[in-house]
Amino acid sequence: MAINKYLRILLASALFAMTTVSASAATTIPGKIEAEAYVAMAGVQLETCSEGTQDVGWIDTGDWMAYAITVPTAGSYTIQYRVASPNSTAVISADYNAGANQLGTIAVPNTGGWQNWTTISQTVTLPAGSYNLGLFAQVGGFNVNWLNIVANGTTPVGPAGYTWCASENGSYTFSQTVDVAYGANGAFNYKSAVSGTITFNNATFGDPIVGVVKAGFYKPSGSSSSLIGLNSGAQMTCQFVNNTNGAYANSSIYALLIARNSAGKFCYLDKNGNMNLCVAGANASSYSVKLSDFSGFQFPTYLDSGRMYISYGSPLSIAINTDVNGNVGIAFPNIENPSDPNINIYFDWIEFAVLNNQIWCNTTQVDQFGLPMAMELFQGSASSYSSFGKVGITESRAAIMSEYNAAVPAAFQGLAGTYRILAPLHGSFGAGLANGNYFDSYVNSVWSQYTNSSLSLSIGAAVYTGKVGSDNRLAFTTPGNSTVYFVGKPTSQAVWGGLGQLATGNSVELQLEAQICAAFHRHVIDNPANLTNVSAYYGAAPTDYFSKFWHAHSINGRAYGFCYDDVNDQSSTLTCSSPRGIILTVGF
Repeated sequence: MAINKYLRILLASALFAMTTVSASAATTIPGKIEAEAYVAMAGVQLETCSEGTQDVGWIDTGDWMAYAITVPTAGSYTIQYRVASPNSTAVISADYNAGANQLGTIAVPNTGGWQNWTTISQTVTLPAGSYNLGLFAQVGGFNVNWLNIVANGTTPVGPAGYTWCASENGSYTFSQTVDVAYGANGAFNYKSAVSGTITFNNATFGDPIVGVVKAGFYKPSGSSSSLIGLNSGAQMTCQFVNNTNGAYANSSIYALLIARNSAGKFCYLDKNGNMNLCVAGANASSYSVKLSDFSGFQFPTYLDSGRMYISYGSPLSIAINTDVNGNVGIAFPNIENPSDPNINIYFDWIEFAVLNNQIWCNTTQVDQFGLPMAMELFQGSASSYSSFGKVGITESRAAIMSEYNAAVPAAFQGLAGTYRILAPLHGSFGAGLANGNYFDSYVNSVWSQYTNSSLSLSIGAAVYTGKVGSDNRLAFTTPGNSTVYFVGKPTSQAVWGGLGQLATGNSVELQLEAQICAAFHRHVIDNPANLTNVSAYYGAAPTDYFSKFWHAHSINGRAYGFCYDDVNDQSSTLTCSSPRGIILTVGF
């Protein structure tokens, strides 16, 4: 009711007028602030957030929140807002000192729903001191989950209050006093009350380096990540950053790289950059390399169908066998088999192909989530290169596990276990299991819809239009082509895994099936106008809440949550020519 909101505004305004900022209670900047942690507000309310804890909602035009902050150093900062909105007109403005000092405005995009989250940013100039930062709804109609304020000219290495770990040498600037531990193989020395800039190098400090962050911790502005040297004849390098917060030393983290060579044979890459044939009867545990035993991989010019596994505590046990034709095969971990020797090991992997000066690489949750990993790809020459792109997950594993169960419906919560979160098809959504018919009603509805109306899909410049015929298949045609292309009615399992009816036929049918599969996962196939509208994805049930979660918790919203997540360029795939290196940050 309007009178209740008016009373809230009066009370909140009175509170704001009386508020003085205590430096001990304020958030030190740089730092992250939960939206519900305001010291005063007008007109807003709290609600349960799909990303965990609470968010601030019911924000109308003229509503505001104030947050107590302490800024040790005046300068340029970026405010990141985690927002959600079904509207396209919302606008936030920021200010301090009760609106006396304006910091500018930023538009809130239409994210497709009140709990469909995205991050937006604006650059501001903040003075030193302790004061209230205000958020004002110039135009309402949005929710806020959190704010993160980052100092410009610096690259955050770890957020305030967390433990930071790295194996990279170089000069780092501590924005406030911290304690630092350094050393190798678990034998650490300590420096307390470190401030300013300190240089780490193997000769002095050993590897890995561990910093316990009491406040902001940043690499100097203008610095770029240094890649390890490129050996003669190698295409690129791959190195690692240990971000397990001290849970696992480099001596307890194993990397295993298996790929096909130019002859199509399975090989493993050793720590010296040599491709060696996998031998039937062997076990790939002997092919694994401890991170403490090398600086990183040297990739040759040809690596096809590659997987690089990361495991904690022990190498993976992967049998090398032969297929029915006598060719060497790989018994990769079976996460559905409780007797698999790797079932109680923390592990995950990335996928890639390096083919004669080109690379395709991605992180993936198509089968499972085991570990948070972030992959940065660099492009250039041996000595001159720059970052091409970064994908993956930067949150801790504990945060991901907690946020997952808070964000997904009950049917999907059972996919989370101690060692991994299973993809739906590997869990209770399999045929004959509790949620095995998850997509059936939606498939039936869509098939009925396109019996009476048509579905149009584009492949390049060609538009294919289809209807369900008497044989219960979608029949597609395109102008100037007399061929009819068919897609059969899928089962729920075919949707989940891109299997059966969604993985058969000629090249055109396979492309049509990929788009149809993706549209079922995203719950947009019944509205063709939304096939490429990212803000409409996952907006209604039944939808793939598993994939929705990974997009919400991955860098730039890019993730491989299901097999055809690359439709409309939503996957975590990075591809470029002249690849120079990968930095893979592994977390816990």
